[in-house]
Amino acid sequence: MTQAAARCTRGGGVGDGADHGALARWRLPVPDDVVVARQVARVYLERFGLGAERADQAELVVSELVTNALRHGAAPVELRVWPCPLRCVVVEVRDAKDCPLPLPSPVAPWDLTPWTESGRGLALVTELSGGYCGTVPLAAAGKSVWAALAADSPLVCPRALTAFVDSRVRSDLPGLP
Repeated sequence: MTQAAARCTRGGGVGDGADHGALARWRLPVPDDVVVARQVARVYLERFGLGAERADQAELVVSELVTNALRHGAAPVELRVWPCPLRCVVVEVRDAKDCPLPLPSPVAPWDLTPWTESGRGLALVTELSGGYCGTVPLAAAGKSVWAALAADSPLVCPRALTAFVDSRVRSDLPGLP
């Protein structure tokens, strides 16, 4: 683990990076350090019961969502990882820019050509999450972009999951300071 990741898990993030009511969250200490985001998330992804292969996929989702927020969003950027009672782990990235994202992505990874310069990230997130992803506007400012990854078997009710995530995002810290 890098020194920045160690700082993040020992207090460089919002709170102390610990599992507070099954929510792990961090304000990224280095604005462009996607490596830190992957490293600190990995610890909690495994703690929440994702197997190694699924944790690898979740790490990729973290990387894509954080990169997107840093590249196209606005500071501050906050990463959250939390287990959902509907047998999945939710990866959520918040930033302060108000702009909806097309999630689930209308573009499939196989629709992209080798010459396509952008658009792969959200298509990849959609594919890895099985389409269980979305965007929720935050009350004060900004947005939450999330993807859910099933711990074992496929999720059964997309509407229930979307409603649950939407309700949790809207009720917990409505905007970024």
